[in-house]
Amino acid sequence: MKRLLALTRALSSARDAFRLLAYRKERIDHAPGTPAAFDPLQQLARRLHPPVLGLRIDRITEETPSVRTFRLVPDTRSGTLELAPFRAGQYLSLRLPVETGWISRPYSISSTPREALEQGFYEVTIQRRDGGFFTRHVFDTWQTDTCIKATGPHGLFYHDPLRDAPNLVALAGGVGITPFRSIVPDLLENALDTSVILIHGVDRVEDAVFRTTFEALEGQYGERFRYHLVCREPTSDPNVHAGLLSRDLIERLTGAVTDRSFFVCGPPGLYRYLEEQMADWNLPRRRVRIESFGAVEDVTALAGYPVEKAGETFTMRVHVADATEEVPAAADETLLSALERAGLTPPSGCRSGTCGACDALLLAGEVFIPPGQDGRRMAFRETGHVHPCMSYPLSDLELRIYRRA
Repeated sequence: MKRLLALTRALSSARDAFRLLAYRKERIDHAPGTPAAFDPLQQLARRLHPPVLGLRIDRITEETPSVRTFRLVPDTRSGTLELAPFRAGQYLSLRLPVETGWISRPYSISSTPREALEQGFYEVTIQRRDGGFFTRHVFDTWQTDTCIKATGPHGLFYHDPLRDAPNLVALAGGVGITPFRSIVPDLLENALDTSVILIHGVDRVEDAVFRTTFEALEGQYGERFRYHLVCREPTSDPNVHAGLLSRDLIERLTGAVTDRSFFVCGPPGLYRYLEEQMADWNLPRRRVRIESFGAVEDVTALAGYPVEKAGETFTMRVHVADATEEVPAAADETLLSALERAGLTPPSGCRSGTCGACDALLLAGEVFIPPGQDGRRMAFRETGHVHPCMSYPLSDLELRIYRRA
C-alpha cells in the first residue's frame, strides 16, 4: 500500500509539472513581440537596489571631537525621491569625486530601518583618521546641505533568525559600535524572543559613542538587553569595566557562550586579538559574525607577508575596455588604492575582500592576500580573479578591470 501511495504521488507531481510546462509554452507563444512599456518587477528592483543614491546632509552631530554623525536625506534634485530599505547592520558605500575620478569608502548605517522607512533618513557615523584622505575631506568640507553620492545599502552583517541564535553577544571596539546602534534597537523592537549583551571596548571613557543611547535602551528593555562599557585606561567611573575585551571578562559578563551568536565589529587588530581569546570556545563558524572594517593597517606586519618586498614599487599594466595603462603600485598598498590614484577606479563596496564588487582578472604577476580576508568564491580563485581592495602587489602585474565606477 505504501508503494502504491508513493507511486500515485509521483505520478501526480509529474502531471502537475507537465501542465506547468504546457502553460509556460502557451504564454511564451502568445506573448507580444515588443517589451512591456511598464515592468513592475523592474520598477520594484530599482527601488530596492538603486544603482546610485543622491543624498543631502540634513544634520551633523558631533559625538566626540573626532567622531561625527551625518544625517542623510534624499537629494530630490538628483532624482532620488526615497531611501532604499536595508537590514540593520548594513552599510553605505559613500563616493567622493577627486581629480582623477571617484573613490569610495564603506560606512555602517547607524540609524534603524524604521527611521529610514518612517522618517526618511539614514545616519552614518564617521571617525576622523590621522592621515586619512577621505575622512579629512569629510570633516573639512561636509556641511549641512552638502550633497553626496552613495551606493547600497550593502553587507551581510545582520541578524538572521534562520542562521543565528536568539541570544546575541555584540563585541565592539571603538567606532565599531556604529552598526550596533542600528542592530540592537531593531532586534529589541522586532524580535521579541531575542536578547542582546553589548560589550563596547574603548581607550578612554569619553570615546564611548552612543553610551547614553544604549543605557536608555537597557533601562527600557530590562533583562533582554545588557550594556557593558570596557575602558583600557584607568577610570573612576563605577559603571565602567577596566581592561580589555578578554576571554575572562566576556565569560564573566555573558555566562554560557555555547548557546549564543557573537557579532564582532572594530579595527583589524581587535579581530586578531579576539580570535585568540575565543579559540578555546570551539564555536561553530556560523555562530561568529565578523564585520569587514576596511583595509589592513600594516600589511607588512602580517604573518606570511614576504618582508623583503616591503618598500618596493611595482608596475601594474591595466586593461579596461579598449585602453591599456601602466600605473605604479607600492607593495604596502592595495591594488584598488593604486587604481584610484591613477583614475582607473573600478566599482567597490566593502573594501575588505568580501563583497566582490571590485573583482578583476589577474593576467600575470603575484599578489599577497591577507590571511582570513580572501573572500573570493572558489570558481574565481581557480580562474585567476582577485579582489583589488584586499590584494597587495609582490611583483609587476597585468590586470584587467571590467568597468570604471
